[in-house]
Amino acid sequence: MKIPSNNAKLILIFSIFGFLAGLYLFSVERINQDFQHNKQWTAVYLTNPQEQLLNFAIENYEGETTTYEYALVAEESQEAILRESIELLPGEKKEIEFGEEQKGEEIIIKYGKEEIILKKPGGKL
Repeated sequence: MKIPSNNAKLILIFSIFGFLAGLYLFSVERINQDFQHNKQWTAVYLTNPQEQLLNFAIENYEGETTTYEYALVAEESQEAILRESIELLPGEKKEIEFGEEQKGEEIIIKYGKEEIILKKPGGKL
């Protein structure tokens, strides 16, 4: 059976359009999956909450070198047991470990105008 020429043209046009649309969507999704492409954000999380320790990690996706100040805070007095700062390059990740000897109950992390509070897990997950 022979396909009429008008139908063949329509099939060809829609096939080309579908192929180009697929290429465009693929490239947009690839850009969106890149953590550093025109984005400014920071990831802060406990590295192993099951251990009930306040060891944490910071990932810098701010697009520039950023200084993070953090304080280990005691539960009873709400005073800082330890204060330190670190500077991370764009895309850099740093894990901070305190060990079991530290008796803090929460971490306060500050950078720019942002403040993040991580609390010690209350029990096993």
